Amino acid sequence: MKKTKLPETPYGHLPPVMRLLYIRAPSCSGTWLADRLSEDAAVEVQLEVQTATAAMARLREESFDTILISHVPGQLDAIHLLPAIRVGSRDDQPILILGEGSPNEMTALCFEAGADAYLCMGQTNVRTLLWQITRAGERQRLRVENRRWRQTHTQQQAQQHQEALQQLREQRGLLVDAMNDETPHDDPLPPTWLVEYFRQLLRIYVVTGCGRLREEVSQLVERLAKCEVTLREALVAHTAAVEELVLGLGNRSAWHVIGRGNLLAYELVLQMTGLELVTD
Repeated sequence: MKKTKLPETPYGHLPPVMRLLYIRAPSCSGTWLADRLSEDAAVEVQLEVQTATAAMARLREESFDTILISHVPGQLDAIHLLPAIRVGSRDDQPILILGEGSPNEMTALCFEAGADAYLCMGQTNVRTLLWQITRAGERQRLRVENRRWRQTHTQQQAQQHQEALQQLREQRGLLVDAMNDETPHDDPLPPTWLVEYFRQLLRIYVVTGCGRLREEVSQLVERLAKCEVTLREALVAHTAAVEELVLGLGNRSAWHVIGRGNLLAYELVLQMTGLELVTD
């Protein structure tokens, strides 16, 4: 049987209708709870009362706004029953435990078992019970929305990371093709020291956001000239260093790293070709 999808209520409002499943102890009929809930006309309460065994079967067929479990020592231990209810119901199912024990004794135990709240019925009025049920539903919905957001965010980061790496590799291929007409597909192996130099420079400029780019590149250009390193070799080493940095950062800020790396490469090209960057 297809489970009914329950409508959501705006945050901070009592819903017009509540569908509740009350799991009773053998000595409880559930009539007392129905009578208590009928005292407040703020919400239309549709209450279904079942034993623990029957409730498990119902949860495979139906969905409820909230499950209420009666805790009666010696008859029904709600703490022990709760894990089975969690497994048998939906992930965001609000569950409250009702009992006569002191909240000071029971609240922590119920939270640790996975309940959304514990209510001592001798100390709780109907409107408070309705709001506790409503708040439990709101908390569960927020948890589900937060989990979905985190999953979506992680997937987007992973996708952006892969796209960034792909762009880097394509950029390096185009760079070699454009600057090596004789062997277009020959990807020269950049000097190890040069890749390490770019790696350190990128860490300073990209990761920490500090450093004086123009001065740092100027010092590098002087060293490249002394070592007879071509612009092509320098750019290939640069893209290799950027790729290593992106891989090391995992899924974080890949496009930011590439953007800052492109600025560094732009400054390198300007200085090695003797051009000046003109700004307004």
